Amino acid sequence: MSNGWIILCMAAIFLGLGYAGVPVAFAIISGVLFAVSMTHVSLSTPRRCLRCRSSCWSVN
Repeated sequence: MSNGWIILCMAAIFLGLGYAGVPVAFAIISGVLFAVSMTHVSLSTPRRCLRCRSSCWSVN
């Protein structure tokens, strides 16, 4: 699913739940949770760089 469709679905969920009477914060959270479930999101941990011996975010 492309980014545009994800944003469109997020907005539709937010507006639909808003019209249904769900509080705004919960409607936004549900839209964001939907978007996160449709994308590949990963939490990476810092690794020790072998070249500079410090913490860096390199993939290698």
